Amino acid sequence: MHSITVHFDYDFTKTPACSTKLTTACVQAFDVYDISGDKPYLLFSIPAPQNAQGVMKGITATSPRMLFAIGKHRIGVSAQMPNGEKSPPRDCKVIIEIKADNPPSPPASH
Repeated sequence: MHSITVHFDYDFTKTPACSTKLTTACVQAFDVYDISGDKPYLLFSIPAPQNAQGVMKGITATSPRMLFAIGKHRIGVSAQMPNGEKSPPRDCKVIIEIKADNPPSPPASH
């Protein structure tokens, strides 16, 4: 079981974040995918930051603990609109490597 933390920047200039006044043509959430295979696999979603404007740097979120196969994974983030439309997750991507957990050290003997 592993969790991953994503850090990314997003420019809300062209597509602003949704708010109580703006409910269409806006970013409602970000979806984090494993895009290693042919079909993107949704890992988790992140709500758009409150009062987001312009270029926001360092948007951060951590996934729940889940099963990840050992090895390299290509992770992509997609902006999601209220109507379900999404940006391609392959536009924002990074490669991570999941390593085997280190076994616990044996108790020290005296």
